[in-house]
Amino acid sequence: HTGRILASLGHVFEMTGDFENATLLFDEATDIQDDLMDIDEAEGKRKGTAPALAMKYDTGLLYAKLDHLHDAESFFKDVAATSMDDIQDNPRYQSFVANANNALGNVMYKKCDYREAIAYYETSIALQKKGGNKNYFDYIGTLTNLGTAYFHCKEFSKAKLQFQEAISECRKANSNENNGLTIASLWIKMGNIYTMQKEYDMAEKLFNDALKIKQQHFKNNSSHAEVLLLRHSLALLKIKRGLYDEAMNLFEDILAKRKESSDGDDLGIAKIYLDMCSLCLKQQRGNNSKIANKEKARDLCNSAEDILVWSVLPSNHPYMLQLSKLQAKL
Repeated sequence: HTGRILASLGHVFEMTGDFENATLLFDEATDIQDDLMDIDEAEGKRKGTAPALAMKYDTGLLYAKLDHLHDAESFFKDVAATSMDDIQDNPRYQSFVANANNALGNVMYKKCDYREAIAYYETSIALQKKGGNKNYFDYIGTLTNLGTAYFHCKEFSKAKLQFQEAISECRKANSNENNGLTIASLWIKMGNIYTMQKEYDMAEKLFNDALKIKQQHFKNNSSHAEVLLLRHSLALLKIKRGLYDEAMNLFEDILAKRKESSDGDDLGIAKIYLDMCSLCLKQQRGNNSKIANKEKARDLCNSAEDILVWSVLPSNHPYMLQLSKLQAKL
């Protein structure tokens, strides 16, 4: 009873955003459950195994939110190591084992160990299929995670298969607005694959289809961050197709809307400046106004640098690396 009270209180702290205190309470609750399991094992019982799984899984999630990946990994591995036979009569606790493998995949993904992440995601999917009563939300999430890990390994065909299956599962699930957003997100991931494969027409179609869903969901709010981010991807696609003027017009509109909805110093604006700078350098190759384009590029680069320096990003951050490359060209 004490363990359950501590866990319940931990959930209260978690809901208020106090993850530090929530983690402490879950740690204490987990210790109590571990002690009970030792006693039960000594008496030849298995009582207490299932509640301990729930507490350990929740504690791992909290550590992951705090970015304490080593601690999160330890708790998730404890849950993942549980024999399915020990909890065969309880599908809810079986799902914790499958979800722990998915969570371990997320930890490895954050560590950029994509191969290890793939192994955990595949184990999670196998367990979810074996359970017979899979949760569509969890299953679609793991398929998406697996596809994303394959994408980072440049195994685009395998990534595409996972995203296609996730889309199929979305359509099987009860139709709702959030389901549409999930499909839109998967279309964007598919579009990124087609972009990498230089199939730009298909990529543009998927991006535009996803944009329609997002605009509808956000009630045609053209300044919503998700809408602007997708339009940013469309602008980058136009650059790849050599449509430089169209890309610049799109970037300028995105930048104006982004400034309207922010304080002007967010990293999204810095990224727009960097990509506009890169575009200016491409434009000057076939443009008579080379000097004007280079000056504009330099101003954009300086604007991006001001934001990035203020944000105190590490030197190996992708935006900082892009800035360095552009400065070298200028």
